[in-house]
Order: sequence, then structure tokens, then C-alpha cells
Amino acid sequence: MRANFALVLLIALFVLSPVNMGNSGYHHTSWNQTHYKETNGNYANNSTIFYTLDLWNGTLINGNFINTTYQLDPVFALYDQFNNYLYIADSGSDTISIINSSNGRLVGDISVGRYPISMALDTRNRFLYVVCEVSDEIAIINTSTNQVVGNISVGLFTNSIAYDPINDLLFVTSSFGDNVTAINPNNGQSLVSLSVGNDPQWITFVPYHDSLYVSNYGSNTVSVINITSVSGYLQFNVSNNIPVLPGPTAIAYDSMNNSLYVADSLSDYVSIINVTSNSLVENLQVGPSPDGIGYDPINNFIYVSDGASATVNLINATNNQIEGNISVGSHPTSLTFSYSTGNMYVANEYSYNISIINAHENSVVGSISLGYYPTSMAYDPLNGEIYVAMMGANFILTVNATNFTVYKKIYVGYGPNYVYYNNYTREIYVSNGISGNVTVLNATNNQVVSSIKVGSGAFGITYDPVNKYLYVANLWSDNISIINSLTDQTVGSINDYVAPNPLMIGMEPENLIYDPENGYIYVANFRANFLTLINSTTNQYFSLITVGIGPDNLLLDPYNGLVYVTNYESNNVTVLNGTSLNSIINVGNNPYGMAIYGKSNYLFVTNSGSNNITVINTTDEEISGTIKVGIDPQGLVYDVKNGYLFVANEMTGTISIIKINKITGKNYAVVFNERGLPYGSQWYVSINGTTKFTQQQSIIFYEPNGTYSYEAGTYAPQVTMITGSLIISGKSTVINITFTYSSTSSTNKYPVRFEEYGLPYNTTWSVTLNGITLSSQNSTITFLETNGTYSFQVGVPVGYKASPSSGTVDVNGQSVTINVYFTRPLYNVVFIEKNLPNNETWGVIFNGTEKTSNSSSISFLVPNGSYEFRIIGPSNYSASPSSGNITVSGSNFTQTIYFSLKYATIIFIVSGLPSNSSWSVNFAGTVKSSTSNIITFNVTPGTYNYSVMLPNGFTANNLQGSVIANSSKIIININAQRIVTVTSKQTGSAGVEIIEVSALVGMVLVIAVFIYITRIIRKGKK
Repeated sequence: MRANFALVLLIALFVLSPVNMGNSGYHHTSWNQTHYKETNGNYANNSTIFYTLDLWNGTLINGNFINTTYQLDPVFALYDQFNNYLYIADSGSDTISIINSSNGRLVGDISVGRYPISMALDTRNRFLYVVCEVSDEIAIINTSTNQVVGNISVGLFTNSIAYDPINDLLFVTSSFGDNVTAINPNNGQSLVSLSVGNDPQWITFVPYHDSLYVSNYGSNTVSVINITSVSGYLQFNVSNNIPVLPGPTAIAYDSMNNSLYVADSLSDYVSIINVTSNSLVENLQVGPSPDGIGYDPINNFIYVSDGASATVNLINATNNQIEGNISVGSHPTSLTFSYSTGNMYVANEYSYNISIINAHENSVVGSISLGYYPTSMAYDPLNGEIYVAMMGANFILTVNATNFTVYKKIYVGYGPNYVYYNNYTREIYVSNGISGNVTVLNATNNQVVSSIKVGSGAFGITYDPVNKYLYVANLWSDNISIINSLTDQTVGSINDYVAPNPLMIGMEPENLIYDPENGYIYVANFRANFLTLINSTTNQYFSLITVGIGPDNLLLDPYNGLVYVTNYESNNVTVLNGTSLNSIINVGNNPYGMAIYGKSNYLFVTNSGSNNITVINTTDEEISGTIKVGIDPQGLVYDVKNGYLFVANEMTGTISIIKINKITGKNYAVVFNERGLPYGSQWYVSINGTTKFTQQQSIIFYEPNGTYSYEAGTYAPQVTMITGSLIISGKSTVINITFTYSSTSSTNKYPVRFEEYGLPYNTTWSVTLNGITLSSQNSTITFLETNGTYSFQVGVPVGYKASPSSGTVDVNGQSVTINVYFTRPLYNVVFIEKNLPNNETWGVIFNGTEKTSNSSSISFLVPNGSYEFRIIGPSNYSASPSSGNITVSGSNFTQTIYFSLKYATIIFIVSGLPSNSSWSVNFAGTVKSSTSNIITFNVTPGTYNYSVMLPNGFTANNLQGSVIANSSKIIININAQRIVTVTSKQTGSAGVEIIEVSALVGMVLVIAVFIYITRIIRKGKK
């Protein structure tokens, strides 16, 4: 690391020294993974690199691969089925990223207001409404052109938005005012403000009930807003506040069972609300910190993102059962479903990417990622972008975490080596080592807002939210620059502590971290064996702490309050409790990056010199093992949701994605060895509430000290189940299980295995063979049978088809395997419109999903079931039927919608008048005047007379006439012409004519005088 950094500073061509992907400890992502622990406490080195992200071309490669990689960050994702685009709110860059969901490629970006945080889509009018929280506005994007066409001013801290397609209204929540405001999107006017609970976070419109549901994070309730029409006027009222568990955030509506699913982020539960009765039905426990929910209307599944575990939980909405989880990126938040691709897209805040889940198979099929020479990374959770410092260059890359592609190249200073996201100011700070400055980016639009001159070799950055100062470690000028984050101005610097060794040129402060518990700033001085402490109140050095040799990075564990220091040249980690030395832990060669594994008491440390990661148990400060990675690993991120460790390998430009088997505490191996079953037979052991199945000889559990009961058995009914108990006391335990048969000898029986493919994880299925039915939630069902021919029947889960679903199997002296393939048939539901004009946009809300089109048909793919629909048409047309129910039962379905004109719009457009001229139209007895060039009437179908009144001196050829109102829009052009009189006028007549006559008479007199004088002169000459 040292040689690389010095080389770049000298010639600006090679890679600079690596930097932690996280910032000052707070931005290290914890990844939820499974690691097995041996009986001696060592980490089991069977963790493997599952994937490598190629930062150069954005591809995801199986196994360990040496190349370059890409990445990015999303905070809110929304899918538009009309253009098949994903829109990603990039709060830190003030932009909306546009992703083509067909190929996962970035189409472009749209600059909006500051800090875009949520979005709502009006597919009928093709408008995307974006809440920009900091600039207090709603940006309006035309999704046909992907251009900003306007904005609407809103109140402070507006954070969530919903669109009501029935009444063409916007509803926004404000955490500042604890209210919901209804807005007319056509003129931006607020119609009403309704008080709800404390700190409203999310708002969802339920079309079939004309109701809105608002999650109130601070009061642990969901408010219900009803919309009714009385005498043609809309009325709004808060009818209910439904208690839920602490921390409600995201809400998803399932139209198939008419239920709301609410993510309770502080309680690790999802609350299920019956929309008909507006009552809480059930609280379903999911993973830690659920904060995002998506609904798959095709398979009727609810997807819940767990922010602390890097996973997405699967809820079968048919029976509200958890059916497994899927590992995704770090801190997954927003989810959105695409009908056209059948994929669920998950925005992963801290791994700066988008996971793509095939909703039919419930597996991750791809992602979109970032860059080459990755060193330091920062994530903006509000815009869903990852900012990656490209050492040796003059730019950073932003990575779209939705599709793992590089979104934008932002030019900063030379040698960017550290990226810091300030969640207080919502700005990105980039320290540029070669040019000695800090580039400040507006995280809402990714525009450079300022460049602040600091010292030479600018490196680590930290922030004190109390005094609002940024502190920048200047590696080569041996000082700390202080920046006022409110003004982006340098307000001073702190000279480095004078080293006791006079021969020491400088201490090279490389990284620093702020501890909010004591208000101290810890500075790692690479050329010294101590940290210096700064009192952020006085901005003075006041103490030294001796650590190892070459301290280069720091991490504050928010769970135990300890500070960890990597010592690059002494190959160890110093652990500090406040200012006191706690311990020293030996690790690999040249340690640098660190990441905390959530609340699990595990610390990961990258060893750039030995190309591996050391795993430390922070409870007893013992080494649990090591993991091999790529070349020169630097920053790392642990995804607590999906159980993967992401490691930036600087010299290969890759991200290693490591699957960790399990991390536990002081656990010991419990090995169950099977005897007596034919080879390949499936058997199981249940212990401590966990059941494991295998077809191998051994099953291994890892458990802490204690007394446990266990049960062992097999699916074969002839085999006797075995139960027992065991005691774990500081060492591993081996239990030998000998299965016996209750009747005939097992030598005359052979395994008959049924292997299923295509069912979601933990889905129950069954097989009946020879009159015996066995059920399983695993992929294999095994029978033991003697030689012979047997018929079988597959028990198929509701909504699926099996191939084969029945048949016969021959057992002839050996095992037999039958593969069973499950599919979920989908049928096409087509809505066909009649009587609308060509290219008129209309839509259908079907099964909770809205689609719009300007063609004559709209289609949906759904499995068997009963579905509600509602028609969205032009405001001047009525639809028949306007709503209803459709039952799909084994075949496609077509529903014809007949539109009839409610009223026609008659538009008079005048041309040829001077600006601000007043003119009028009498249309069927109604007179309207205007100083603009347009006058509009809305009338029921029929024949009407009209007359047009123009200003004096103007006329037109169609000032009177009649019009047949039989289409939605009729335009009548009035071409005004000035009246010109060419005849002479009597003396005293007004206007231009007098001027013309006077001029003519004057000219005649002049000519006459000229002729008279000429004649006199000529006579004189004669």
C-alpha cells in the first residue's frame, strides 16, 4: 500500500494506496452470513468466493476472477411498465437514474431537486413525480421524453408520495408537520392537509377502496384516509389509526387477499392488515430491520428486505407463511416488480447495486455493479448510489446499485483516494491526494459545488456533527485541515504533533475517526507507532496513544464502543476502550480495511499483503480463521442480509463476493453419523429447533454448551425413528445413529428418490408411492422399496403443474431417481377498448397493478385466481364496465371495455391579434372572454351555435357558425385580419384615412409649385 501511494503521488500514473470502503467506521457495511465454527473456536475455512464483479465491464463472474468491476447505489426504485424502464432515485446526486430493465443497462440520468427520496408514477399521463426532500419540491418528469417538465413546491421534510389515478391527485407526507397533503398535480395547489401520526414515512393508495394508508414511524400506527365524493366535491378524512409494531415504514398492498403488509423496522416484524375491516390480522416475524416491501402479483408473494441481514424474506401471501429468504446486496431497501420481465428489483444501499430476483424461481439472476482500482467507497442511502474513488485518476465513479453498472463518471481532483458521505449535510466529500483539495458534490444531482484547498496528500475524512466541522488528514503535509461544512470553507488547521524523534520527517496522518461518546478525534499516523487525539471542542491535540507500527485505518464499533486500529507494518490490530489499550490481535500481512458483522461480535480485517481476510471474534478477541480473496484486498463490506462479504481487490480491480457459511459464538461441533441405511438414502436430524436433511453419512450442528434433545429419522416408514439427548461441555460430541427396520431386511429394499425442480424454497409437496404418502419442504423425497413396479402420484401445490404428475416406477436391484418439474401456468388477460379516438391513453388497474396504453388493448399475465379490475379512462369518457371481477381458470380471458363520451372540449384559438387583446366567444349562450389566444368550453355531446367577438378594426371569416360535439376535442381556429378602408374620407374623418389624404394633397401642391417655378425660370432664360 505504501509503495503504491507514493508512486502515484510522484508520477500520477499508478495506483494509489488503498483506502477503506467504509468511512470512519460508520460506513462499514455488516453482511449477514453463515460461518461454521470448529470446536477449538477456529473459523472453518470452507468459505468460498462465489462471484467476482468485474468493475471494468460490469459482469458477474462465477468463482474467483482477476479483472475489474463496477458498482452503484439506489435508495428508491420504481418500474414503469409502459417503457420498461426502472427509475432509481439517487439522493446523493440529485438525479434519477434510468435503467432499461430488458438488458440491465443504464439509459441515462435526470437531474432533479435536492435529495430525491421517493417517487410516484402516473402512467395515464406519463408523469413521474419525485419528492426532493431538501429542496422542498416535487419534480415532474415526462416519462415519454424523460425530461423534467415542472415542479411543485411542498413543505418541509416531505418524504413520501402516492398518486391517486381515480381522482388524479397527489398525496405527500411530511415528517415535519406530521401530516398528509392532497395536491392537484395540474396546478400544484394544495387541497387539504390532514393530521396523521408522528413522523409519517410511507403512503400507499389502495384503488379499490379509494383510501390511503400512512405508516407513522414515531407513533407505531397506520393511518387510514378515506376519499369520498359529496355533491360532486371530494372529501377527505382520517377514519382510523391502526396500531402496529414499532418502526413502521414501507407498505405493500396485496389485491388478491385484500391485505396490507407493513414493515416494522424496529421490531423485526411485518404487520398484516385486513383492508376491508381495517384491523390488524397478524404480526409475522421476518429478518432484522425490515424496511422495504415489494409485491409480486403474479405469484402472490410478498418480498421483505431486511436492512441488517442483507436478505429478502419471502412471504407466501396465500397463507402468510415465510418461505425462505434470498441473499442480496448490503442493506437492501426499496423493491419494485416488473410484469414484463417477471423480476423483482432490490435496491441495496450499502453495496451500491441492484439485485435482480427471478420471482418465479425466487433466486438472484443478476445484478449491476462498479469500477476498477477500487479503494475507498461511500454510499448515499438516499439516492442509492455508490461513490468509488479511482486512485491514480482524476475522477470517481458512481455505481447504480440496481443493475451493478457504472452510472456516471464525475471529474474531481487528481488522485482521489477517499470518499466520505456526510449524512448530516447530504454531501459527498472526495479527498484528492495529488491535487491537495477536497471536492464537494451535491448528492442530489452529483454536481460539483465547490473545491476546497487543503494540505498535500489529502486522505481520510471524518465529521463532527456537534460543531459541523469536517476534518481532513493530510498525509504529506502532516496536518489536519478543518472545514466548516456549512460554508465549505477552510477555517483552520491543526499542526501535527512534534514527534519525539527529531530525525522523523513527518508522521503522515492517514485516517481519522470521530467518537461521539467522548467527542475525540482519533488520528492514525502511519509513520509513527501512536495515535494522536484531538479535542473537537478546542481543536487541539491533547494526548497520544501507543499502538502498533504503521497505523493506517480506524473503525469504531457502534455496538461495543471500541475503536479498532489496523497497524500496517506490525501486522496486528490494536483494540482501544476510549483512550485505554484493551488488547492487540495478530492478523495477516499489511492489514488495512475493516468491517463489523452487525451485532454478531465479529470483525473482518483485510490483509493486503497476504491476500486474505482475518475473522476476529470481538467478544473474546480470538482469531476465528481466515478467508482467501483476490490480490491486494483493501476495503470490504459485509452484507448482513444475504450473507456475502464484498472485498475490493485494488490490484486486480475486482470485487470478491464471498459466501460465509456461518458465524456463531463459542460453539462446538455435534456430529451425527448414520449407519444402517442404504447408500444415498435421505435422513434427518432435529436439534435445538433446527432440522437438517442429507443423503450423506454425517450431519453436523454447531451449538454452545448446554443440554439438548434430538430426533433422527428418515422418510421411509419402515425405519424406526431415534430420539435421545446430549450434553455439550466445552468440546465436540459425536453421536452414532443406527437405523433399524421394523419388518423386512433393508437389503431387499432400494431407494426411490423423487427430485423436485421449480418450487420456491420451503414449499410443501408430496408423493404417494405404493399407497404411502410422504410430504417434504425440501427438494428430495425418498422411499425404500423392494423390486417391483409401483404407481406414483405427485401432490402438487396450489397454482402449480407437475411434470410428470403421475406414472409408474420400476425397481430392479438398484436405486431409482425421478425428476419432477413444477411450473406455474400463466394466462393472458386482455382488456380491449372500444370507441376511443386513436392514440388516446387509457388504463387498467388489475390485481393492484396499473398499466396504461394508447393502443386498443392492455394485457396481463396471471395464474389461476379471481382478480379485481378498475378502468382508467380519459376524464371526458365513461367506461362500461368501469370495474369488476375476473376469474381465470385454466384459459386466457378477454374483457371488452366500451367508452362513451361524457363531454367534449371545444377549443377556440385566435391568431392575428396584438398581444393582450381582449376577445370573446358566445357559445350556446355562455360568453367567455380572454386576453390570451385560447378560450375553452366543455359541453355534453350535441350541436351548438357560436359567435366570436373581435376587437374593433378586426374581422374573421368564421365569426359565426355551428359545431357538432361528437369527439373528445374540437379545435376551431379564428384567423383575425385587420380591417383596411381604401376610400377617401371627408375632412375631419378619423383614423389613418385622414393622414393618407393629407399626404396626397401635400404631394400634389409640392409638385405644382415645382412646375410653376421651373416655368418662370425657363421664361427668364428666353
